[in-house]
Amino acid sequence: MQIFLREKDHTVCCFFWRHTSGDIVTYHLTGVFFGAKSSPFLLQAVLKYHLENKVKHKDVASDLLWNLYVDDTVNSVDDDSQAENFWTTAVNIFHQGGFNLRKFQSNSQNLKIEKEEVTTRKVLGVLWHINRPAGKKC
Repeated sequence: MQIFLREKDHTVCCFFWRHTSGDIVTYHLTGVFFGAKSSPFLLQAVLKYHLENKVKHKDVASDLLWNLYVDDTVNSVDDDSQAENFWTTAVNIFHQGGFNLRKFQSNSQNLKIEKEEVTTRKVLGVLWHINRPAGKKC
């Protein structure tokens, strides 16, 4: 819903509506609509273009692009300071492109970033026990 179409492409996404007067009115969408077969591809193409060409923090943008899965990103850093910096920079990068990066999750108890209060999360189909330290077997 955040990806706008060029004006010359508005005729591609249109629909007809019968007005109460009986007249048929044509409406043209100005953005990519949710559910279109091309929506996932267009999202990836726009995100790739934005991350490769429109940001100044190339290191974070590269990490985001490399670890982007549809509309989620799964990244890892070595310490809390790097995590807070990465998250803040990533949110700003996506905001510059008109996107809202949210749903931050971490197993660190020290981060000053608002996180969802959940104990498990599926990451790429694998169950992640958030409060369990790395290296511990389930």
